[in-house]
Amino acid sequence: MTDQILTNYPYRIELHSHTNPGSGCSSLKPEELVRLYAQKGYHGVVLTNHLEPDKLLFGKEEAVAMHIRDYVAAMDAAKRYNIAVYLGVELRFKENINDYLIYGVDEALLNVFYDYIPADLATFRKEVQLPNSVLLQAHPFRANMVLADPALLDGMECLNLHPRHNSAVGLATQYAYEKNLKIKIAGGDCHDRGDEGTAALRTKCLPKDSFEIAKILKSGDYVFEIGGNSLWLP
Repeated sequence: MTDQILTNYPYRIELHSHTNPGSGCSSLKPEELVRLYAQKGYHGVVLTNHLEPDKLLFGKEEAVAMHIRDYVAAMDAAKRYNIAVYLGVELRFKENINDYLIYGVDEALLNVFYDYIPADLATFRKEVQLPNSVLLQAHPFRANMVLADPALLDGMECLNLHPRHNSAVGLATQYAYEKNLKIKIAGGDCHDRGDEGTAALRTKCLPKDSFEIAKILKSGDYVFEIGGNSLWLP
């Protein structure tokens, strides 16, 4: 059965990763991140760099440009390593320190997202229509996180495998099922060398862009590979 699943879902994609300077908490330049994942046999990686209150100090133009520059640098490196790179974001509002992963992202949307950093999730969800995107709460049971209203979420990052944080993945998974959240994901939350390769979205086809990743997540037609040799069927 396992071999059949792996055959049916052959493509491996990291959904949660960070590069520097797009995310100051990461030590990895875009080129190095791409190389590390290519060496692990991944077919794609989503850059989910932070867009958070600290970025208000830069102003919108520079904050968005930082995000795009890392993405472009990763795309350029990807050509050498035969791996796909996708644009995502980890968005935080001023109301608390919660993080929200969004798939189905482009530069125009990043400009919109920036304007809502001073607001809150409820306002954002009321005023910003994202018909081709999905928003998920990241590592919701990590210290000092606040559980968001499930009605405002498309899903949840149940398994956050960052090696230096306790994300209480069991509680997150249990909560997501109890609240009937449709989309449940796993992410490596890669920040530094050695973090790579702990979780992979496995898909039937290689998405062409970030919006197609959102479409796949909405469809439920995917599995996850955890730790390189275990499968999770959310």
